[in-house]
Amino acid sequence: MHDISALIITLFFGVHIYLTVFHPSERASFNAMATGYMDSEYAEHHHEIWYNEVQEQDEHNEQQLQPESKSYTV
Repeated sequence: MHDISALIITLFFGVHIYLTVFHPSERASFNAMATGYMDSEYAEHHHEIWYNEVQEQDEHNEQQLQPESKSYTV
């Protein structure tokens, strides 16, 4: 059981190394793990639900920061 688990973990580790080193579109995820920042296009394509939540939160924050326009009647 231990040998099989070690083999499976090693295979998964190898696939992840391959994706981060040799697959150009996956390098953004490696950079995100190292820096904490992710390109918005990559996030939208690979993590759409999370991206949409962040976009909605940003829009909500922008609306709160904008001063309310007051209309006056004469």
